[in-house]
Amino acid sequence: MRHFITVLFVCLCVSACAPVTRRPAVDDQKTSAEKELQRDMAFKERLKRQERADAVAFRILTGAADLCEKQVKPSTGMRLIHNGMYKDEWSRSATKIIGKGPAPLVTNVAPQSPAQLAGVQPGDRILSIENRTFSQSDSVQEALDAAMRSLEAGEATAIRIQRGEKEIEAQLTPVKACAYPVTVVDNDAVNAYADGKQIILTSGMMRFAQDDNELGLVLGHELAHNTMGHLDKKRNNSLLGALLGAVISVGTGVDVTRLAGDLGSMAFSQGFESEADYVGLYYAARAGFDVDNAPNFWRRMAVEHPQAIGHGTSHPDTASRFLALEATSKEIAAKRTNGNPLHPERETLTETPLPSGN
Repeated sequence: MRHFITVLFVCLCVSACAPVTRRPAVDDQKTSAEKELQRDMAFKERLKRQERADAVAFRILTGAADLCEKQVKPSTGMRLIHNGMYKDEWSRSATKIIGKGPAPLVTNVAPQSPAQLAGVQPGDRILSIENRTFSQSDSVQEALDAAMRSLEAGEATAIRIQRGEKEIEAQLTPVKACAYPVTVVDNDAVNAYADGKQIILTSGMMRFAQDDNELGLVLGHELAHNTMGHLDKKRNNSLLGALLGAVISVGTGVDVTRLAGDLGSMAFSQGFESEADYVGLYYAARAGFDVDNAPNFWRRMAVEHPQAIGHGTSHPDTASRFLALEATSKEIAAKRTNGNPLHPERETLTETPLPSGN
């Protein structure tokens, strides 16, 4: 009986909090149609954001190619999509853009890229690359990956394009680029990150970066994290910290292994961020972006994240970043004036001479 009274009391409370206005009825079919329309709009916006990112990324990745050492690949400067890439709720929207055929669709072409110089245009379909065709939707990605692996920077490649009712043959000559693909993800946070294999930009960062110069700064910074091996170094620091923690745990009887690992991961974290700022500014400058206004970008970031103005944990405080970037910008300008190559300065290790014997 007590349970029944409790349930009745809860129901009365909930009903008392219900909406009291009489609203127009919403048709279920119209709701479904509106959902589909909004997905179509969102899908097109995704493609637009990726197009902007790809145009900037092509300049950054090719401009820094000779500094990426062995982490390079041939780049065409075009993005291809196909129906096999979309198996979720976006498949209907994708099919409306791509069509039902298996041939990959060119969604964007970076300015001054090999694809643009070869005459490739957004909306073209790639029928073949070096006689590799795309005939079955399930195997398109496999065939496309094989075709891309066969490319060589500086060597002409035959491609066959469908544009409307016409088939066009062209020669495309890839160029060398840093081998870190750039992807835009749906996330309103103003963020970007690198994982050692790729670079991720959030949609929030795409909106925050007011022009391509600012976006170039972001991509240069994240590329520097990859090229300087920061993720591997942080993992090594975490492992060393965990090992030290294990030793302490044995001696004290208190398990601090995880804590020590976390502290190890944070070691030199601010230094890695400062280094990525420094090296990344060079990457942006080498790509032809205006880096003179780079310090002000971090002033805007300070407004977005005011907690980082006075102090930082994993990242330097924004005031220090502003001053360091200002100095780096002047360093780059001086090298340009003097005709010196735009290479980041590196620490030189000096050996202390051993005392001579008598």
